[in-house]
Amino acid sequence: AEQVSGAYFDFLELEESRIFLAVADVCGHGLGPALLTAELHAYLRALAQASDCPGTILTTANRLFHRENAHSFATAFLLKVDPNSRCVTYAGAGHRGYVVRTDRSVDYLESTGLPLGIIREAVIESSQPIPLTAGDVVVLATDGIEETRRSTGPMWGKEQMFEVIRSHRSDSATEIINAVFQEVRSYARGQKQQDDQTLVIAKVLPAA
Repeated sequence: AEQVSGAYFDFLELEESRIFLAVADVCGHGLGPALLTAELHAYLRALAQASDCPGTILTTANRLFHRENAHSFATAFLLKVDPNSRCVTYAGAGHRGYVVRTDRSVDYLESTGLPLGIIREAVIESSQPIPLTAGDVVVLATDGIEETRRSTGPMWGKEQMFEVIRSHRSDSATEIINAVFQEVRSYARGQKQQDDQTLVIAKVLPAA
């Protein structure tokens, strides 16, 4: 929304077929939140080297973030992908993700704990493994997308985002992202962007 962002995404491919996808959104936008975002990025990268449990990683990150930032908080979502079992496990700190299924339904991957930085001893749980099938689309987004506004009328909304993803499901992940942002810009009708916008799309391909 300004020159620098208080939201970010990350992709970590580690040893033993461990893959993590992450999004996080620090409260506010501009230089201050951007600095905290860089700090959180460093925490998650380091902690993912020592643990393959999303809940453990975010729980530890919460303690670190709280110690250094008593007056701010961040939402975060960390998804672990197991390419061998074709399952995902996640933890959400005040943040959720989605899976757009091949039958056009949407699974909500609900938050499993409080946002980072609110309560030092908060525990953020991991989900049970969630199976994926070819054609499913994993969606991680910050609220700046669905809360896009124009001068009059309602926010764009997540249902509109799902419809764009469904319509472009056969396209590449990059093409899906481009389509979502094109629709967001069109909806805003030139209205100044009010919040940072981050989107991660992961497609499940047919088994080799």
